[in-house]
This record gives sequence, C-alpha cells and structure tokens, in this order.
Amino acid sequence: MALKGTSFQTQTNSEGFYTLSDIPFGEYTIVAFCVGKKTWEQKILFSESVENLNFQLESFDDALEGIT
Repeated sequence: MALKGTSFQTQTNSEGFYTLSDIPFGEYTIVAFCVGKKTWEQKILFSESVENLNFQLESFDDALEGIT
C-alpha cells in the first residue's frame, strides 16, 4: 500500500488489514500491489470523513493459463 508520489506506505497484516496514518488532508492516488496480483489504483480525497477504504486485488490466474 502506498500513496503515489509520496513517502506514505504500509503493509497489510496477515488478515489483509492496513493502516495509513498522519496523512494531510488532500487528494491522492492510493496504490495496492502484491506478487501474483494485479496492481490496484484509486484516486481518493482524504478528509475527516474518510475512515475505511476496502478493495480486493484481482489475480493474474486467467492471464497465466496460456503460459506453459
């Protein structure tokens, strides 16, 4: 997990939960990546009302079926 173009980053725990803290209010692009999964990006506006952002990474399984 990272905020694109910043030094803010973190890792998920074993259950997939993460925390990013002390982020100044503003607009960012959040990026999630994992080996074997497609990278996920979403623009988000951080404000006082942002508490949770849930997402699920897609697998590359379909793309790898044709590779032998």
